[in-house]
Amino acid sequence: MSRRTDDPDKSLNIEYYQPTFQSLTSIKSGEINKVLIEHPRELRKHLCTKLGIGTHLSGPVGYALLQGYLESIETEIRRLLKHHSVAYWVHMYRRIGPYLSPLHESKTDANTLGLVRDHVECAIAKYGILTGRRDIRRSSEVSPGVVLGGRFLRLLKSLIPERRARESYVGAFVDSDQLVLVEFQAQDFVDIYAVEGLCYEYWMTAARLRALGKGDELVVSSATDLTHVPNPEIDFLITSFDSRIAKADSFTAIVGTFVGRPDPLGVSTTIVAPSYNVTGERAEELVESLGFEVPTGIMGSALNFLPQTISIEAYCNAHEFLAQEFFRRKQYSLKDFLLVVAALTWRAMFPEKQFLKVLRGDRSAVLFSMFNLLRRAYVMIDPDLESIRGSVIWYLESIGDHDVSKSISGVLEGILSDLSLDTAERQSAISLWSRGPRAMLIKSNGFTMLDTQGVSAILRTLFVRLRHSGADRGVAFEDALRVELVRHGANLLPERILTFPAGRREVDAAVRVGDTLWVVEAHSMERPLDFEIGKQEVIERRNEQFAAKLDQAFSLRELLEAHPVGSGYDVSWANRIEHCVVSPFVEWIWATSPDLWVDNKTPRILSVSELLRLIKAS
Repeated sequence: MSRRTDDPDKSLNIEYYQPTFQSLTSIKSGEINKVLIEHPRELRKHLCTKLGIGTHLSGPVGYALLQGYLESIETEIRRLLKHHSVAYWVHMYRRIGPYLSPLHESKTDANTLGLVRDHVECAIAKYGILTGRRDIRRSSEVSPGVVLGGRFLRLLKSLIPERRARESYVGAFVDSDQLVLVEFQAQDFVDIYAVEGLCYEYWMTAARLRALGKGDELVVSSATDLTHVPNPEIDFLITSFDSRIAKADSFTAIVGTFVGRPDPLGVSTTIVAPSYNVTGERAEELVESLGFEVPTGIMGSALNFLPQTISIEAYCNAHEFLAQEFFRRKQYSLKDFLLVVAALTWRAMFPEKQFLKVLRGDRSAVLFSMFNLLRRAYVMIDPDLESIRGSVIWYLESIGDHDVSKSISGVLEGILSDLSLDTAERQSAISLWSRGPRAMLIKSNGFTMLDTQGVSAILRTLFVRLRHSGADRGVAFEDALRVELVRHGANLLPERILTFPAGRREVDAAVRVGDTLWVVEAHSMERPLDFEIGKQEVIERRNEQFAAKLDQAFSLRELLEAHPVGSGYDVSWANRIEHCVVSPFVEWIWATSPDLWVDNKTPRILSVSELLRLIKAS
């Protein structure tokens, strides 16, 4: 079987869906594996048959063919999702653990799993129904006999044979007033796996598009397969890039900015942004890593999500150069927007009583509330706009800043509107290949889904198409890089303006590591959305700019090697001088030439995290 769902506890404490999902996982295992593996392969077979075995795909022509195939995959995804509401599919998908089938043809690592899950989440938001379907209801409003298409009651009989105990459980279930799936068919359970199988095919096709954009070549090698044409240099470069991406652990916005990570337990100054638990971390491991004692009852339990936080202050500082244009475009400030996002994430994580306990320093309240959110990453709230407005203001006032809540109240409706998925037009704007734009407030019948799973994506893409100065962005990144280096204990030389016989030069950062001097040049470049699907001209333009920046860093290195002592500086202690360029992102390295590599594992164009690891390891 491809994966497990949550294991039902053989007690009255089981969740309502667990027996049904567990039963269907067993009964429908053959169908599930078929839609995960064989159905996407059949779709690819149409493409391969049309092209013919032996056809080579490269350059713009090959790219256009694969892009058309990507659209055909999306058509199939839409066909499966268009019959149920967004809330229905999210409710179901978040109750299936984040795993990929080992039978998939390509990678099933943590990074791939995260990308595939993101594609599914975007597909659900784009193609699910917003209103008009009452396929998810409150347990207090419906007969238990219609829950999960009748399977809820039928399967309870085998789990709880004693009638009185079973009636007690059903009564508690009704009183819990939880949201439950109705209008449910077994095929729906198979279909959500089918969507994931297609999204895996979608991810694999997008990866092939990216490879073509980097100079790779594919060939139709069989009736159902496209394979890479061996090329030692391209093979090495793509493998290196993928492995470096897998280690990325910093928060960057596609505008080309870097935001440092705060304390994971911060509340009043942070946004909670859960990420899929793609590494399979267990609950007890997370509890111990946060400095808590492991409470009884969670040993061995899995989490669908892990806690991530984003500092409001750090995010504002990194994007200060955009604040004025952001206000001009939105008519509210960046900080007000972030505070509203934060308040909504606190609402999702902490019920009001728990939030007050957290603010008073009750660490157990943090743990309890955190685990509630990390199971599903969403809550259902009253759809009334005044109720949502009142909740945001209450959470902001609870952190003690009444002035902030007053200033936000006048712009709150606009911010909430921009965070909502409530029209067909907004659904149509969602792109599977860019995995956005995302929303936090998702309209449904009778309630609103407050979803935090897409918060990181919202903040990464917040400034798309916003006019800004590249020079200002570059200065902001340089400042952020130096702050991060100091925060991690790097030994920065105080001199930044160096005077040589031929004139003055400025270095963004000069770092002493033992008897080696690292000349570091920072280069921030916006990463366009279509970089994700390997637009060749985008990649080539990016390569050219980084090559020029590398030349600049190398020329400074040569000057220091020729003149180790000068006006205001002395690096005569350095037995070795190296140079590199640092970007907010893990960057594609386009050749194996020595001028691009320190050694066969270390490129000269590094992300911030890669530079920090390099310095620490030296």
